[in-house]
Amino acid sequence: MMIDILSQDLALTVLVPSEEAFKRYLPVPPGLSAANVKLGELVNYDLLSEFPLNVSKDIDGMLVVNRIQS
Repeated sequence: MMIDILSQDLALTVLVPSEEAFKRYLPVPPGLSAANVKLGELVNYDLLSEFPLNVSKDIDGMLVVNRIQS
């Protein structure tokens, strides 16, 4: 996945979590639950890592973080 994006002529060291790690872990802030997010509402978080989180709720009531269902 990530290897296909990088150019073949660059010498880089890239540390990327495995696809399995992405499936198991979503960086949801403590205290955030589906009960705190209304259907159709988009909640934005700016973390210290400068990685933005965009949180919404799907029609089944599940949280969606950066377009990935949790």
